[in-house]
Amino acid sequence: MRLLDRRGFLRVGAAATVAGLASACGGGGRSGATINYMGGTSDMEVLHKVPSFEDWLRRDGVVVRPQFIPDDTAALQKLAAGGPQGVNLVSWINQFRNGWRSLDLFAPLETARIPHYANVIQDFGGPSFAGTQRDAQGRVIAIPETWSVSGIVYDSAAMPAPTSYTDLLDPKYKGRVAMLDDPGATMIIGCLILGYDPPALTKAQFREVIDLMGRFVKACRALPQGSADLTTLMGSGEVIACPVDASFLPKMLDQGKKSFRVTIALKEGGFSYGTLMSTLKNADDTDAVHAFLDHFLTDDVAQAMAKRSPSVMAIKGATKYLPDWYTESVPVNDLPKLFHDNPSLDFPPAQATGPDRIGLSEFLTGWQQAKVGAR
Repeated sequence: MRLLDRRGFLRVGAAATVAGLASACGGGGRSGATINYMGGTSDMEVLHKVPSFEDWLRRDGVVVRPQFIPDDTAALQKLAAGGPQGVNLVSWINQFRNGWRSLDLFAPLETARIPHYANVIQDFGGPSFAGTQRDAQGRVIAIPETWSVSGIVYDSAAMPAPTSYTDLLDPKYKGRVAMLDDPGATMIIGCLILGYDPPALTKAQFREVIDLMGRFVKACRALPQGSADLTTLMGSGEVIACPVDASFLPKMLDQGKKSFRVTIALKEGGFSYGTLMSTLKNADDTDAVHAFLDHFLTDDVAQAMAKRSPSVMAIKGATKYLPDWYTESVPVNDLPKLFHDNPSLDFPPAQATGPDRIGLSEFLTGWQQAKVGAR
């Protein structure tokens, strides 16, 4: 599972965006360090609009070269195979922590060289998210980047607020709902509904999740692969509800669809997830990497991020920049309770821990099996 801008929602035109940023972020013409960033492109787009960040790039002659990777699975495969070369900053999703840790790629960060690290909310997001920030020796290996909470976006003019994911299986909504064509998100939802812990999923439970998600596939009008497709379906009225990141709602509000709402108050409980940034062992230009992270943890960037998605940064005071519609639906005034009620759930480990258990690859193929079985 990924935040909206990491679910392939920016795949259209991504190559052009990366090429443009590679030249634009390095403005000033001076020869300096290079940040070879692997992750989604949208964070770089936001940073490019923050004056203090742009000033630093020009002053120090730092060039940012994003390498667009649609998801963590692709990133893990590339880095495990020894490429792409030169990467010194990686953005990754906390739910894939077992996969990242298995490669032992990350170098400890020197927080003394990141003065704004004091802004980070320590133990942010509960054990699954907070536990990703340090290695077994307690050294900081990741800076929390952004977080969000998943729920159901729905048209309040067409249906009452859902109280359960299974409300979307009501026969009267058949052909009027959608599910994102996202293996991680869909399989997590199935586990939530059935009360199963994804890292401890047994083969029998896995089969139940597949069967359940097959029922959702049959109920759906479409399985959109990105925000553009989902926005079109919901904007036209063809789809009235979809389980999705809460930060999808502004796409509907921006279209004048004022009857759309988002709810995370679901009887199964909700879930959250977030991105982090790390540097790699033997990376070059680590001074620039630390400076980059320091600039990222500023209030200026937090404000820009909140206006963008909104994606919420894991730093003190960031929630004050969220729009009213978000704070009305997501109780951000008590973050410990929010993340207790909407925990960040891990995916299964890269390798199954026993003959009756499920590994990550098999878990993610479950969604494809659900789609095939629903035909």
